[in-house]
Amino acid sequence: MKNTTTKYELDPENELLKSDKRDKVVVLVSGCYDLLHFGHVSFLNKCKEEGHILVVGVNSDELVRSQKGKDRPILPENDRAFLVSNLKSVDNAFIKR
Repeated sequence: MKNTTTKYELDPENELLKSDKRDKVVVLVSGCYDLLHFGHVSFLNKCKEEGHILVVGVNSDELVRSQKGKDRPILPENDRAFLVSNLKSVDNAFIKR
C-alpha cells in the first residue's frame, strides 16, 4: 500500500513530499470518488501527467453528505481513500475534512 498512514492523513514524511524534492511539481486534486469508475481513473491519470507528484484529497463522509445528500456516500471515507491511494497514478491520498 502506498499510503503509510492508517487514517489517510497527508503524510509529511512521505519520501516524495520531503523538502529535497522542491524541484518537483506537486499536483493536488480533491473529490468524492464514491464508486470509483473509469472517469475518475482517467482524470487522475491526466492530473499525474501535469506534474511529478499527485496528491489526492478524498472528501470526508460528512463533506460528501453536505454536497450530495443524506444517502451519500455509498462507500465510507476510509474505503474510498484506500481505493484512490492504490491507483498507480496517485502518490499520496488523504481524507479532506
